[in-house]
Amino acid sequence: MRALDRHRRGQSGGLGRLVDLASVVALGLGALVFWHQRILATAAGEPFEPQAGMGDLFTYSAPMLASAADAVRSGALPLWNPFVANGHPQLASVAGGALYPFHAIALLLPTLVALEVIAIIHLALAAGFSFGFGRALGLGRIPAMGAGIAYASSGFVVGQATWFPPALEACVWLPLALWCVERIVTGGRPAWSVGLGLAMAMPILAGWLQSWLYAAFAVGLYAGASLVALARRRRWLECRRIVMQLALGALLAACFAAPQLLPGIELRGLTGYMPGGLSARELISPHEQCPHP
Repeated sequence: MRALDRHRRGQSGGLGRLVDLASVVALGLGALVFWHQRILATAAGEPFEPQAGMGDLFTYSAPMLASAADAVRSGALPLWNPFVANGHPQLASVAGGALYPFHAIALLLPTLVALEVIAIIHLALAAGFSFGFGRALGLGRIPAMGAGIAYASSGFVVGQATWFPPALEACVWLPLALWCVERIVTGGRPAWSVGLGLAMAMPILAGWLQSWLYAAFAVGLYAGASLVALARRRRWLECRRIVMQLALGALLAACFAAPQLLPGIELRGLTGYMPGGLSARELISPHEQCPHP
């Protein structure tokens, strides 16, 4: 089925790619309409501003984004934020996303406007990457667009768009990673390894390691299942090529994410909350230890 789909796309040539591009643009415009009509309009017409239930967005993400942008504008590295928790590491705090490329939008726009623009872009990316993955699997354009709409409008993605930007920014890269793995498995060029490296590094730069860990499990299982299927058919040379390309993607991901990971690891080592460092009794607050009257 995949080979047949590639053959059909090859016959369509530039026209087929142009139609695919138009489909992605339509999904991006749909993300903009969805943001305005279903997120802003349903909030009783309130602008994107602090309100109940949005604490992480306005007490952490917005101050960290504004502080990093101010530091860069002044010609300094965003190493420290004095406005969060009486002072907070900026670069070493992974959740701050100081090195995430899309946060550069805050250099051009006010912080709250930048947060909105970033959210819309990532809703569009979620839809576009899912569309591309669906096409790589052999889906027609309409079903692939349906996959993009379903992922971009899913409860988790939409919830994080209005709650915690790092989680939204991290989860949208999963379909791209799966798309790259699929292309590598089906004989794609080494450029797909670069795409895989970017897709696996971006969630770390965005600042939400939990989503990155889930994505790593999903990508690993998908790649492993594909390799097992090829190994059962004794296609050893193809398996070796795929393993090499996947390893290259993993190496590139580590290199791309290193400027964020290394300071984060150093900061983690300076805290007293290392994994296994506290007993079960110490993890329970004194209030919880006392029986309720």
